[in-house]
Amino acid sequence: MRKVGIFGGSFSPPHIGHTRAAIEFYDALELDELLIIPAAKPPHKVLDHAVSDEDRLRMLELALTNSVGSRNIVISSLELERSGVSYTADTLAALDSDDVQLYFLCGTDMFVTLDKWRRADEIFRRAVMVLARREDDLTAEIAEKIREYEQQYAARIVTLPLPALEISSSEIRAALANGVVQVTGLEPSVEGYIRANGLYDVPLDLAPLREQVRTRMSAYRFEHTLCVEEECVKLAEIFALSEREARQLRIAAILHDVAKEVKSPRHHADEGAIVAARDFAHWVTGEICEMIALHSTRSISTTLLQSLLQLADAIGSDRTHKINIATREQFWHAVQQGEMNQEKLNKLLIENKRKWKNE
Repeated sequence: MRKVGIFGGSFSPPHIGHTRAAIEFYDALELDELLIIPAAKPPHKVLDHAVSDEDRLRMLELALTNSVGSRNIVISSLELERSGVSYTADTLAALDSDDVQLYFLCGTDMFVTLDKWRRADEIFRRAVMVLARREDDLTAEIAEKIREYEQQYAARIVTLPLPALEISSSEIRAALANGVVQVTGLEPSVEGYIRANGLYDVPLDLAPLREQVRTRMSAYRFEHTLCVEEECVKLAEIFALSEREARQLRIAAILHDVAKEVKSPRHHADEGAIVAARDFAHWVTGEICEMIALHSTRSISTTLLQSLLQLADAIGSDRTHKINIATREQFWHAVQQGEMNQEKLNKLLIENKRKWKNE
């Protein structure tokens, strides 16, 4: 019989407490599979932060990518697809079968109220309850609840001691909203996704990023970086980018030449993407790193944001080469005539590349 674990929650955002609990759960119970199931609408709490289901799934993917190793830990969108209130009894019923033994992970706060949950008898019948607790957390109340559940529901209960981690999603959200960078308890890739997409009211304060970048380059190169960012602000307005897109474009602009003056066998754009992912993970996403890798005239862009970063790099106010000047004049003339769109932008970039190739 396959042993399948269930770990549900809002995961908004997922933090290292979640990933460590998942790994301990998987290993201690010797599970064949562990399903991480974000709730669509938890019955016992109100989600007062507007983050989409897609964002929560993506953050979970990032949180688990480098931590679970070869363990069969899978993110399930079962409750999100079902929508409505996410009742545990419904989830267990959907997953239960003759060849599966379900194990349901719950913390102490959840555990002491299980008998108040919808169709509690069915929950105890379908799954083994796995009580995740800290070493010193087996209180008289919990011990009494264990006896009560065993007597009333013939409950099967396993206790799972976990190391104490003073981390909560609400505290992490507050830290992000207050502008803290490198938030304790968050995987850097998760924080980068949050910051690049403006989740949890994280402010658009790019000054710390600029300062980090300034220390890695000459004054001349940093001045160019600021010009490219300034150009990106203008382009975001012209092309009516969303707040998320505009934020990502500016972050990419600040980082686009971070490796320009680094000695490397790789092209500076490729090296820059590597440096951004390695040293600025709290700020970037994979998409931003790809924008950095493709920002030079040697590359063909495939998205609007990639094209806009290429253009900003080419027409910034510090560019004085005749090819840059011509490209800048062509672009702004088309804007003034109301003729600029993504198709014409790409044609302009192709023409710019051709000129540089023939230079």
